[in-house]
Amino acid sequence: CCQDEAATIGHDLIGKVQAYCQDNPEKTLSDLFQSLLPNLFELLAPGLAPLSEVSSTSKLLRFAHDTHHLPRFHIVDLFLREETRRMAAQAYNDAVAGSEIYTLDKFGLGALPFDLIIPGRGRGTLRVTLRAIHIETTNPIRLQLARPINSAAELADRLNAEFGSNVVLVGKAVTLISMLGAEFIFVFNEEGSGYVTRTRQLNLLLAEHGYPLNIRPILRVKYSTWDGLSVGHASFKLPAHLAESFGQTTVSSSEFAEKWRAVVSAQQEILATLKSTLKPRDLMKFLIGHAEEWADRLTEYEQLKRDQENLWDEARAIQFKVDRLYEELQSVRETTERLQTERSKHFHSVIDWNVANTQIRIESEIAVKASVERGRAIRHEVQILKAKRFAIERSEVATALRDAINYIENKAELQRQSLVTTAILTITSLEHTNHRPTAWWLPMVDRSGVWFNRVAQTTEFYLQPMQ
Repeated sequence: CCQDEAATIGHDLIGKVQAYCQDNPEKTLSDLFQSLLPNLFELLAPGLAPLSEVSSTSKLLRFAHDTHHLPRFHIVDLFLREETRRMAAQAYNDAVAGSEIYTLDKFGLGALPFDLIIPGRGRGTLRVTLRAIHIETTNPIRLQLARPINSAAELADRLNAEFGSNVVLVGKAVTLISMLGAEFIFVFNEEGSGYVTRTRQLNLLLAEHGYPLNIRPILRVKYSTWDGLSVGHASFKLPAHLAESFGQTTVSSSEFAEKWRAVVSAQQEILATLKSTLKPRDLMKFLIGHAEEWADRLTEYEQLKRDQENLWDEARAIQFKVDRLYEELQSVRETTERLQTERSKHFHSVIDWNVANTQIRIESEIAVKASVERGRAIRHEVQILKAKRFAIERSEVATALRDAINYIENKAELQRQSLVTTAILTITSLEHTNHRPTAWWLPMVDRSGVWFNRVAQTTEFYLQPMQ
């Protein structure tokens, strides 16, 4: 029954979208959303009094001679008036410092934290210099000025004279809330807008310089979406990552409500453990709790490591001999140098090459030659030993052991990656959707409205100051 009802609701919604597009080919996506919103409210709560008005940013922020005086455009004045423009620009730059948001200088000379939307021409950053207005649309626009712009009123008059009265002045992310917050109350869920902190910082900096904006606080909505499923009667076939996290492929709505927070907590613990688990053996031991096959794989891995260790013992024994030979070779080199030095001193000190001196000369040459020969013999022996060690390290047995060990370690890392992916998807998706449910979910899952009513009853509200 639930699938049939959901299919009917989905079919109806898609039908409304298609009908609107066919009947209104000249309309925008915003117009489509505005037409659908009352339908969604009716779908959630049949008979609910209709909203007084559904509007859009393009209407609320139309910038013309009959709107520029509204409180929503007061912040624009601060960025245009000669006595405040530098202060306002610096406050904006300080507010966004340390974030990924561009400071105004990144947009060019005279850039303001606003975009201008011109019907038929597009949208672009607004820059106002002493001699011109620049709109950085796809094809940039430049309007010559007879005198510098010094207020929102002057800017509106010049823009309207050029483009008509339907231009729209939209604050960039940080300034938009300050614009509309001067007259309206934003209602955000707990994750709504990642710019709020920066906006509040801008408002505080402007107030510190003596220009408070009187911005209304944001009304935050805290939902308990998934907890509300405790009153539902549906069952769900879970997507792969949730099926793995819940340990089952299907779950009733009441089970989902009861378990989802524990599931998120468990996945958070898995992430923390995997982050601190660095050694392959430790990882495999952890994986045994998620797949029994890892018990056998760990046993196999341990045996392979022992076989490799035994092979390395042979190689290490050879390397030990090589190291001792290198130590002897160093000693032989020092002896050779000493003998050559002594022979040279004796040669240059002798005036009378009698029998005794000649004998000393012969003996020193024999000693030097013997030392040199010993050095050659050591180097030859080192080469032989290295070849033996290399043969062990590169043997078919050693290669096979390395490949088998690497294969199991790579399998473990792939399993780690799979667990991390599942954990991140589970944590982010459940927490995110709990904070911001989508309207059409609720009637598709529960046409009776019980789930929606439960969510409404458990919703909490709080105010977030913006100055």
